[in-house]
Amino acid sequence: MKSGSMIETAYAILKENGSMMKFSDLWGQVKERLEILPEEEPERIGRFYSDLSLTGKFSVFTDNYWDLSERHEFSEVHADASKFYEADDPAAQDPEDAKEEREYNQYMGSDTGEEPSPLDDEGELVNSDGEPYEGSHRDSDYE
Repeated sequence: MKSGSMIETAYAILKENGSMMKFSDLWGQVKERLEILPEEEPERIGRFYSDLSLTGKFSVFTDNYWDLSERHEFSEVHADASKFYEADDPAAQDPEDAKEEREYNQYMGSDTGEEPSPLDDEGELVNSDGEPYEGSHRDSDYE
């Protein structure tokens, strides 16, 4: 195995190639240049993908094509995330997710989406049945 940064190698490959590349092709060239052994691939490919995603030097496009961010306008490589979902719009929620949320809230004893209080009316910590936790006590127990 040759030493070297996978990210620096990917940068050089894309620079030499002059255009975007499918991730599988880019990975193939990186592992070839760095002589990554087959038994190292499972760990290294995940780290490589994460590093590509997290550094600002690279941008991903449709069908998992990657390129150098410097070759593209800001508007091409950055999307307004609010276009993808509307958190406050119940109609935008996936029906299966909405059903799971309702079931969870019913199970937890709350249809409002709020967590049930772990305190009883006197401010004592209680379990889901409203009983004090074993070993806990109330001030009235000592009167």
